[in-house]
Amino acid sequence: MEIIKKTITSRTGAYLQVDELIEIAKLLGLNSQDDVSAVEEAIARKVVVAGDLQLAFDLCLSLAKKGHGPIWDLCVVIARGPTLENMDINSQKQLLGFALNHCDEESIGERLHAWKDLDTQG
Repeated sequence: MEIIKKTITSRTGAYLQVDELIEIAKLLGLNSQDDVSAVEEAIARKVVVAGDLQLAFDLCLSLAKKGHGPIWDLCVVIARGPTLENMDINSQKQLLGFALNHCDEESIGERLHAWKDLDTQG
């Protein structure tokens, strides 16, 4: 996994090659669904830093559907951020609901408040 993380962070634009990075990870023995999800999570975190919120949204939505809990914090950032292409109120609710289900105890109140705010909008 370290090789994948180094590639994502050290090569400009490498994070855009999601499928290729996953293939490389598989060649390195990262074959399980959890491993692939961890690669996608690393990419999603990098793309947010790089400012590609659309790709981050797509990855977060995919990871949420797979039940990849560690991405909950990024799901909140994306759901509460600017509206993106293909992002509707239901997608935002899905991301926030996922975050609420997977967040730590200290964050539950804040996540519930965010959910209620969004629920009153739609």
